[in-house]
Amino acid sequence: MAGLLGSILYSSQALAAQQAGLQTTGKNIANVNSPGYARQRANLQALAPGGVQVSGIQSLRDRYLDAQVAGEGSITSMLQAKYDSLSRAQAGLGETVNTAGSAGSVGDSASGSGISGTLTKFFNSLQAFSANPTSVTQKQVLMQSAAALSTALNGADGNLAAEQQGETDRVKGDLGDANGLLKDIADLNKQISTAEAGNPGSAMDLRDQRQARIEALSQKMDVQVSNSPDHPEQVVISARGSGGGSVPLVDKSTVVGALSFDGTQVNATTNGQSTALNVTGGSVAGELQARDGTLATLRANLKTLAGQVTTSINSAYNPGGTGTNFFSATPSAGKLLEIDPATTATTVHAGSTGDAGANDLALAMAAVGTKAFSTAGGDGLTGTLSGYYSGVVTSFGAQIAGVDGQITDQGLISQQIGAQRDGVSAVSIDEETTNLLQYQKAYQASSKVISVINTMMDDVLAMVH
Repeated sequence: MAGLLGSILYSSQALAAQQAGLQTTGKNIANVNSPGYARQRANLQALAPGGVQVSGIQSLRDRYLDAQVAGEGSITSMLQAKYDSLSRAQAGLGETVNTAGSAGSVGDSASGSGISGTLTKFFNSLQAFSANPTSVTQKQVLMQSAAALSTALNGADGNLAAEQQGETDRVKGDLGDANGLLKDIADLNKQISTAEAGNPGSAMDLRDQRQARIEALSQKMDVQVSNSPDHPEQVVISARGSGGGSVPLVDKSTVVGALSFDGTQVNATTNGQSTALNVTGGSVAGELQARDGTLATLRANLKTLAGQVTTSINSAYNPGGTGTNFFSATPSAGKLLEIDPATTATTVHAGSTGDAGANDLALAMAAVGTKAFSTAGGDGLTGTLSGYYSGVVTSFGAQIAGVDGQITDQGLISQQIGAQRDGVSAVSIDEETTNLLQYQKAYQASSKVISVINTMMDDVLAMVH
């Protein structure tokens, strides 16, 4: 009799164990499409002298792979944010940029409405003006082409300035999102600590949520994650300071560093004291790199071009500096190039004398278009005006192509790391279906054992009576 009772006990334990396995497998299948969910496993343990029990439910995660996924995601987000900014800047520049970085990157210089095209048209109009210095029509065409060049330069610079301001706004928005994620992580730390009191590692769903928040935070900016020494179930989030040290952002259940942006520097404020951060990853880094790097350089190059045009044309049109300039020596605020208010289609002149056919000034101005400048000689740029601008746009196109290539390479790395983690943590319907059948059959077999023993006991009892 004792043997039969023992068998019933073992079978009952087996039923409970297989039921736990069935429930765990069902949960995995239900969450196959849940972002951030790591599959779980019921660990079965043999009992002496027989039987089985569930020793625990385990979340299948690899901390090293989780950290790699977050790190690679931070790099990917940085590159994508930078590429998006440069793409918007390309549109704002008003040029057809060959992102292969070849010399033909400025589009159709003869008919384009961008800087390259209007620059060509301006010097073509000067050539025509020098050939027919008394023509009212040529004077009007000249002033129209000068206005078009000014509009193209000023418009491109204005678009780039707007894009820089847009990046500033995006940085502030991303840091606002990051602050929200820091609070979520701190709250989850607290919930996990409470839920796992006396049962370490049991709050698996909360841990999944926390890991998802950490990865989302990494897409905003690069952070370092470690376990709290005195509360290993909780994480500590920190960032790099500009001086190289570590700046805490979350310590267990408390956000200790609030993120902000002063227009120049990302800061973390703790107890009223602000610490500058060195952000090198995430969308924040990409936005700042674009704003303060490529876009700032591009605007500086446009300013150099406009300055050289202004200086050279004015020197040719007003050689002694005592008369009226063609372009304003001090353009209005927000403008790179502006026609001098005193120069109009009525007042513009081709020669330095009152002779009707004089064209020396127009010829000198037209010659600026083919002049080779040199910074070594005191000029603002090296090469011809069109050559300089072509180089600027070509370099810009090469930068866009470079970032695009990096995104492609980074995508392959992220895909590889993601596949490695999926091999550990992702739910496989095929595998879970197999597990489901195994647990189901084991459950049915244990039920059958109990049923058979119950029948045998009934028979034994019947014989006794």
